[in-house]
Amino acid sequence: MIIIATEPSLSNGPVFELCIQHGWDSMIVLKKKSLKSVWKAFNAQKGPDTPSYEADWRGRKQKITWVNHIPYTLKDANGMEKLYS
Repeated sequence: MIIIATEPSLSNGPVFELCIQHGWDSMIVLKKKSLKSVWKAFNAQKGPDTPSYEADWRGRKQKITWVNHIPYTLKDANGMEKLYS
């Protein structure tokens, strides 16, 4: 199994296409104020049974929560929109 974990600046159409073509899973790590449409979809899907992980790391508390298959629309080089999920 190969999982691609990336930050939003690298989360673009070609990266998603590559993952889809090869059957790889992908994960985007988002800061609180980035990609508002993705946060909206995340919050709509998140529920009380949503998986999460909490840990202390270098004296900081971290909480990681995730949901799968959030739709995400990107424009290609020609300005055409393509929906990924």
